[in-house]
Amino acid sequence: MSALVLTALSKRFGTTCAVDDITLTIPQNAFFSILGPSGCGKSTLLRLIAGLERPDKGTITIDGQDMTHVPAYRRPTNMIFQDYALFPHLSVADNIAYGLHNDNLSRTQINQRVTDAMALVRIEPYRARRPHQLSGGQRQRTALARALVKRPKILLLDEPLSALDRQLREIMREELVRLKDHLGITFVFVTHDQDDALCLSDHIAVMFDGQCKQTATPQELYHRPRNIEIATFMGKMNTFKAQVIDDDPHNPRLDCDQLGSWHIDPTRADTTPGDCMIGLRPESLRLCRSHDDADITTPGHIERVSFLGDRSLIHARLSRGASILVSHTHPAIEGQQEVLVGFSREDVLILNNEDP
Repeated sequence: MSALVLTALSKRFGTTCAVDDITLTIPQNAFFSILGPSGCGKSTLLRLIAGLERPDKGTITIDGQDMTHVPAYRRPTNMIFQDYALFPHLSVADNIAYGLHNDNLSRTQINQRVTDAMALVRIEPYRARRPHQLSGGQRQRTALARALVKRPKILLLDEPLSALDRQLREIMREELVRLKDHLGITFVFVTHDQDDALCLSDHIAVMFDGQCKQTATPQELYHRPRNIEIATFMGKMNTFKAQVIDDDPHNPRLDCDQLGSWHIDPTRADTTPGDCMIGLRPESLRLCRSHDDADITTPGHIERVSFLGDRSLIHARLSRGASILVSHTHPAIEGQQEVLVGFSREDVLILNNEDP
């Protein structure tokens, strides 16, 4: 059984359609991310699932039960907000216990639940501290414990890593995966950060303008995006205008003014004749010694090199005028030199400008 099913869900605020006819199925025990730019409607979608907003149409089903009109406090969900929403006048332990006081539990039961939740997220030494005495990571762990102490079936997370620095963010990514595996509950994670979504998720739904544009595994989204909008949002992408030409249906050709012309596999699903955009990830490109080192090569020169530690990002200008980014992991390379840029036919994405 699926943990969560959204069917034709829509929500408007005045003339703005924040969530537009979204249908999603999220399996049990999944780490499911809703990814999109600011203002795309992803937080509104999360609030609809939590019961903090009412949909204008559509249904929300949790564990097979219709929850569309069930109030938030009766849903088997709990939510972690972007700012954590901790009570500043309460200790860590009291913040975590707050939601349990209306659950007809004894003081002993509440204390045990709180102790267990603090142990789960590893904040036992800070139980007496107030939120202003905690680091960003400790505040986030407190918010996690407060959500988990209610033992929800679905944990909803609204950009909980956005305020953390890079090192702490990486630590908390590992912590979230550990908790999901340990608890066996479903996580629904909202973020605008592609790295967070790719690193954490089993599946990702990409949202733009209130609509879900593609739902897939992280690998599928990155390597086989549905259109150019998703391709460029999911990471750096070199894009070029091109044409698919099928003067021989058994041997179609891709023609690009900047990169040249080559035959493509006719069994590909994206070989519809006509104008298109093609994309190449920087890591799919390499610097070659000769034309024999890659399927397709084109000359150019390096304009600038950005050193990124484990790799360098080369800003090159092709001989036909286009700029291109190449991810380079070999020894240091200097700018302002002639190079040969190569790639494999299989790494070229043929992209639609719009959804099919």
